[in-house]
Amino acid sequence: RGLRFVLYTYITNEFHFSDKHTGAILGLKGVLDVVFGLSGSILVDLIGVRYTSLFALSMAIVGRSILCFSRSSSALYVALFFFSPCGEALLGTGLYRVALKKLSTPRIRPFVFGIAYAIQNSAGVIADIFITIMRNGPDSVIMGMVFTPTRKFIIVTFISLLLSFIIAVLWLRDLTIASELDPEEGVIIPYNAKDAKGLCGCCLKNKISGYKVFDTWYGTRQIHSTYDDIFKNSDENVSSSPNSIHMISESIYWIIQQVKDLLFYTDTWRLMTFGFLVVPIGMQWLSSDLIMPPFLERRYGENVPIYMVQSINFAGCLILPPIVSALTTHMDDFRVILPGMWIMAIAPLIIVLYPTILGASLWQISLTIGEVFWSPRVLSWTARLAPTGKEGLFFALATTRAIIGPATDYFLCYLNSAYNPNCPDCRDDYGHFCSIPFELPDNGSSTSQGFVQCGSQESLCSGSFFEVDKSGGVLCPNTCMECPEWESDAQTLWSIILLLSIASPFAVWILLPFLQGEKKCQ
Repeated sequence: RGLRFVLYTYITNEFHFSDKHTGAILGLKGVLDVVFGLSGSILVDLIGVRYTSLFALSMAIVGRSILCFSRSSSALYVALFFFSPCGEALLGTGLYRVALKKLSTPRIRPFVFGIAYAIQNSAGVIADIFITIMRNGPDSVIMGMVFTPTRKFIIVTFISLLLSFIIAVLWLRDLTIASELDPEEGVIIPYNAKDAKGLCGCCLKNKISGYKVFDTWYGTRQIHSTYDDIFKNSDENVSSSPNSIHMISESIYWIIQQVKDLLFYTDTWRLMTFGFLVVPIGMQWLSSDLIMPPFLERRYGENVPIYMVQSINFAGCLILPPIVSALTTHMDDFRVILPGMWIMAIAPLIIVLYPTILGASLWQISLTIGEVFWSPRVLSWTARLAPTGKEGLFFALATTRAIIGPATDYFLCYLNSAYNPNCPDCRDDYGHFCSIPFELPDNGSSTSQGFVQCGSQESLCSGSFFEVDKSGGVLCPNTCMECPEWESDAQTLWSIILLLSIASPFAVWILLPFLQGEKKCQ
């Protein structure tokens, strides 16, 4: 998870791409992530959580290793346009939610998703702490290759992927938990189901009595029996052991049939509509990754605790969701969702008025308060509506808003270039500001006497304005604000984010009768 926090600054600073070029890269990567993410959701329904996870983690490990140890733009493209979609994108869409739905029953599901939401955000807290600690360290040179603090952090994420793969190999299984006291449509408890046990064994025995655990493939037969029937009811002239081409064609036919079935559910259209309505407010999360880090770094320097500011959101989402979920489980979904959206929507007003480090911190606090009410509840609401056995495909259709994700990525990168541009002329080849004065050796010439050359911890910086007259009191630039001729417009930048955010809860309020409906199309 930590990679997305630093990816934007990593590309702009270490590969020297412009904001617009970086936006185009992230936009194209977003398109591929959507395609592979949807494929992953379908794959989960076909082969289960375990095998999908193992394949995706394997691809992610290869791609992350390329990001760690390569400096060429071609290698960057291979990692972002092939291995990342085949890896992280497959893991990111639907997979985790499918697993949570199968390991919870309807009555306790809102609380389960609240706990899961907190655990997910704990990863963000840990990542932000690591980034903050490592950013203040020096570069390292290993075998002639310079490893900046950002690159060393990406190596840490590579190690975490390896650990995740080992955990998945040893312990990840396709299991379902169900209870006759809390039944769910489409879930059948098989005769060989076992009593569910907690992590503490007998300590939790009484608390989970009545719950059964069983292999997913035995309890949710709907999708798998349908898949098996394809081959039983297909062309009689085809061999009983269909060849690869036949299996692929029938699999595609099966997927099309399932999509057609789901499109007849009003719930599907309800979720798809809601997904598009929350795109503007969701841009605040993207802004935390794509706009806030370069905004703070370019205005206040490399030593600003950017990711500690960002960790405010993750820390709040670690602590608050279980509490909020427990207090609001009995309430109607949209009585929780809509107020939370309004609180989050107006949060950018703070940084519009105070475009400072303090303002960014207060924005993250306000954003978090609103988020913990509505975002975890949306996950629970989605899981409640998902038909058993088709969860992955349902989640994929429900997140079709992702098709405009690349456009939002590019749009935010454009805002950076227009209202908070980078200053590559005041940075070295590794993205460090040319903030260290080096006195020029006196070689007897008039140009060397009384002057210093600005540089970084790695090298001297080229350019005539880096030869600074010591007597003039001019400082080497620590920030883009100290770079000659640099301009920005913070109020306009954050006002655009504010106006877009407000559009989401207003649109949801207008369409609330449709979103709250219960009937399905027949």
